[in-house]
Amino acid sequence: AGCYLKRMQNNIRKIREARGLSLEKLASLCGTDRSQVWRLEMGQRALTQSWMQRLAKALSCSPADLIEVNFSLAEGAE
Repeated sequence: AGCYLKRMQNNIRKIREARGLSLEKLASLCGTDRSQVWRLEMGQRALTQSWMQRLAKALSCSPADLIEVNFSLAEGAE
């Protein structure tokens, strides 16, 4: 049975809000501006390994916590 990547979302906003951080505060901790963090949260900017490391450090979590990946079985697969 094969599987394929169905969807990849990020958890940046969920973790940021759970930590009680504003966009501005997280941006400051990452050394960037609010608009960059917003674009990352919305998936409008690529969440590169470098960004994941910066965000994870600022949010006190692991880089893997920042993403949510869902796989589905390929249709017709046995």
